[in-house]
Parts: sequence; structure tokens; C-alpha cells
Amino acid sequence: MGLLDGKVAIVTAAGRGIGRGEALEGKRYGVRANAVVPGSSAPIVAWLASDESLHVTGQVFRAVGEEIAHYQPWKVGTAVKAGKQPQRWEAAKIGDAVNTHIFGTTIGGLQIGG
Repeated sequence: MGLLDGKVAIVTAAGRGIGRGEALEGKRYGVRANAVVPGSSAPIVAWLASDESLHVTGQVFRAVGEEIAHYQPWKVGTAVKAGKQPQRWEAAKIGDAVNTHIFGTTIGGLQIGG
């Protein structure tokens, strides 16, 4: 199974250019749709393409340096930093941090739609 195997769609957007409608429409086909606002986005894009983020769809993130922020409608929402000292994110560490500090869940805990 490749990194992008048809079950995940990752869109790099200049803003909140993706709606939950796309995520809900794709869900029945096993397609997820998320957006990453430009910045130092490679680690979060790798995480979104992994099986560890299968529960994440219809979301917009901003990844700049040590901080990953979750966009809420019309504003930047909760953010999480890579550590107490400035450091870059590693894709393997994003899942636990985003799930715990942004979504308040464990893996598999965030779903939209029914």
C-alpha cells in the first residue's frame, strides 16, 4: 500500500479553501479531504497521508515551524507546539499531539457526518 493509495486526498490550500462538504461527500468512498495552509508543512502532510490519521477529514491545519494550528470556521483555533524549545515537527509525533491537544481524543475519536 503506497503513501497515497486512493483512500486519502490531501490538498495544500492558501486558506480555508476546502469545505466539510467535500469531506462528507468523499467519506462514502473512503476518501478523506484535509487542507494544510502553507508553511513548514511536510511533516503534517506525511501524517495526514498515514493510516494514523484515518479519523481526520474536513479539517484545515497551519504548520509553521514548531507550531501546528487547527483552523476553526473564520479563525485560527487551538495550536500545539513541537516542544518547550523551538524545534521542527517529526511526522511520527504529530498524531498524539494533534489528537490529544487539538481534538481531545484518541485515534479514531474524530468523525464528521454519520
